[in-house]
Amino acid sequence: MAKTTLTVWCVVTALSAGGAWRAHAQRQAQPGSAEAPDETLLQWPLPPGDSAYGAIDGKHLHRYVVEQAAISRRYRDQGHPKFWGRIIGTSADAESADWLAATFKAIGVTDVRIQPVDLEPQWMPQSWQVSIASGGKTIQLDSAQPDYNAAATPPGGLDLEASYVGLGSEADFAGKDVRGKAVFVFNMVGLKPEGASRRADAKGAAAIFEVGTCCRGTCATRRIRRARKRRRLRSGVTMGTRSAS
Repeated sequence: MAKTTLTVWCVVTALSAGGAWRAHAQRQAQPGSAEAPDETLLQWPLPPGDSAYGAIDGKHLHRYVVEQAAISRRYRDQGHPKFWGRIIGTSADAESADWLAATFKAIGVTDVRIQPVDLEPQWMPQSWQVSIASGGKTIQLDSAQPDYNAAATPPGGLDLEASYVGLGSEADFAGKDVRGKAVFVFNMVGLKPEGASRRADAKGAAAIFEVGTCCRGTCATRRIRRARKRRRLRSGVTMGTRSAS
């Protein structure tokens, strides 16, 4: 079987913060500020006997989705172009809490308060770039995102043999020596978590690429965070199928 070798570059700049990390943000999102959803949204008739549910207005609820998405985009536009969203502990998280409190009050709830919670030390990537080269061709992995606490490669990158291990179960690794190699695993929503990245790291992989269908690798990254948050990682990224194709 022919071997595939590639050069891997992963440059990561990260911010670590710990202790009582609380984000503060001004109230920027107010209920009722979103535009009406598209009139072409699907309409589902109610079955007989369920007329009581007719008061649930999907277009009204969609307004909340638009407002929450706007909070995420504001955080992105405030200097976080790569790692963005309503991430716990950030100003977007605080703005989202303010939005929810204001929404509850707007519908008549009186006992509304926001209770801050201390976080464990967090590691957050601020900027990164991931590319691979093989056969004279270099590919920028635009959808790649570093795994939690991942280390950058050396400046010159890493020349590694590639190894594909499917879903990354113990059976997928059977008979394969991945020590010092770039390991590629696949993951998608709904499949049983196999701990593939953790297993590849334990078996000595030099770089780990997890191709997944979660939004920007969120699901996979959360699993890695729980498993590895106390030590520095080898180079590892999660990427979408767009970069893998």
